[in-house]
Amino acid sequence: MDEDRWAAGPGVPTADAVRQSWAATVAALPVGTRIEATVIGRQRFGGFIRIDGAPDAVGTG
Repeated sequence: MDEDRWAAGPGVPTADAVRQSWAATVAALPVGTRIEATVIGRQRFGGFIRIDGAPDAVGTG
């Protein structure tokens, strides 16, 4: 995956879907919860992940 790349296509949630589901994601995954995720984009500051079990959640790391 090239740096500064953002994934697009089927299975990647839209920005609106991420915003709308964020409160439920935070409630379901309190700080310290171990997760499994897939990297869907990289930037110079880090990466974006899609969190398994929370289909519309996108996190950064």
